[in-house]
Amino acid sequence: MGEELALTGPLNKAASEFPGRIAVSACREFDLTHARLQELVDHAAVLLTASGIGAADDVVLAFPNTVEFVILFLAVIRCRATAATLNPIYTVKQFKFYLSNSEPKLLLTPQKGNRRAHSTASKLNIPHMTAKLHSTGSRITLSSTDVEPSLDLMSKVVNDPSDRNLASSVQNIKRVYKLTEPDSTVIVLPLFHVHSLVAGLLSSLASGAAMALPAAVRFSAPTFLADMVSYNATLYTADAMFHQIILDHHLSKLEPTYPKLRFITSCSASLATSIRARLKEAFGATVLEAYAMREATHPMASKPLPEDGEHKPGSVGRPVGREMAILDEHGVIQGAGVSGEVCLRGLKVTECYKNNPEANKTTEENETETERDGKILGKGGFGDVYEGHIRDACTQVAVKIMNSDSHQGIKEYKSEVMTLSQLRHKNLVSLIGYCHEANKFVLVYEFMREGSLGDHLFKGRSSLTWERRYDIALGLASARYYFLEQYDQCVIHKDIKSSNTMIDEKFNTK
Repeated sequence: MGEELALTGPLNKAASEFPGRIAVSACREFDLTHARLQELVDHAAVLLTASGIGAADDVVLAFPNTVEFVILFLAVIRCRATAATLNPIYTVKQFKFYLSNSEPKLLLTPQKGNRRAHSTASKLNIPHMTAKLHSTGSRITLSSTDVEPSLDLMSKVVNDPSDRNLASSVQNIKRVYKLTEPDSTVIVLPLFHVHSLVAGLLSSLASGAAMALPAAVRFSAPTFLADMVSYNATLYTADAMFHQIILDHHLSKLEPTYPKLRFITSCSASLATSIRARLKEAFGATVLEAYAMREATHPMASKPLPEDGEHKPGSVGRPVGREMAILDEHGVIQGAGVSGEVCLRGLKVTECYKNNPEANKTTEENETETERDGKILGKGGFGDVYEGHIRDACTQVAVKIMNSDSHQGIKEYKSEVMTLSQLRHKNLVSLIGYCHEANKFVLVYEFMREGSLGDHLFKGRSSLTWERRYDIALGLASARYYFLEQYDQCVIHKDIKSSNTMIDEKFNTK
């Protein structure tokens, strides 16, 4: 494959045309120009080659959103090897599943290590190395490690397989969204998520634009908008659930300044019309929805920029680099304006999982099996609450799985969805999402790191100063006042108690 058809082509071109422009800002510690990033990638590729990595070899990377991941991912591609990105907080069972199927030649993780990944790789006789970039002026270091097996488990999240057609995807996104060197973005989704990897990272770098990684190496709602202003962001990309989190934070606490965005993109699940309208109102930017199946290049279809056409309700937008048609139930192509099944055709569609043709059929089964692997946060009469994570993300959430055998439990589920989806207040725990499929009733809430007030008062979690006790009482009173006086209709809670009074990491009451 010629360089002009490979991902290295546009990346090298950007480094040549915009050598002094910032490419990656990471954790407020690193500001790497396009030229410096290319030097670091070239050096890392030399280290990988010296470690025996060559063309067509598989290399697994299990990293949070760090500069080391960016450098090593590009270095693996530079070696003409295959990069497989995995969620670093997978369970041992999940690491075993993916490492067994991919049979990689090398596993790469951060210097701080990953005991679950290390132990699984050791059992499967897969070589493992850790990586660290100490400063902007230094070079990345790779160190071999040999970790004893561990059975530690973490909450389950869902993997999204990596897209092989990166170069085509990058060029599609660059063209459709007219990305250029003045553009800048802050990464929201984790970089092992194909949408974040392609639409957030690679498309920005190939356009000569800049991208920033959050200081906490994961998305943080309280700092996101400030980061966007700090890095002069012109766009951001996320999925529906993260858009909801960003909106909830915006409504609970107005920022002194807001980023001047050209547009916002949304992927995965379709974005509700109300959310799309609220995003546009809050940030003054058009929201563009993009669609891509797991086994296809991204995007398959996208809503156009305002200057390139109108947005039609119910439409998936325009095809990107492929043919699109609307078919009826018999597979007959329909004319303009007719509803039907959206079908796309092109050479870019590939298999989803390597070495495992049955993986797509069993993905949902695997997710169901590990559904309750998470730490139990609490038990109630109508269901248990687990610690979990949003899809592929590292953002923690509280997941309440209702007892479907209880009529009262189902009634409570409906009440929670109907009520909390309409209420918005800084002292109310946000309902992030819900699901009622296959006789399962699931509620997903904002995660409260400090647990309940009852944990602190009666279970010795911590001693509360009188100042904190006053602030907690004030927050609780504020929520009650909202229920009784500020909302359109009077809301009677009827179950306010210490175990239902939650506290976040800053000891705010919810």
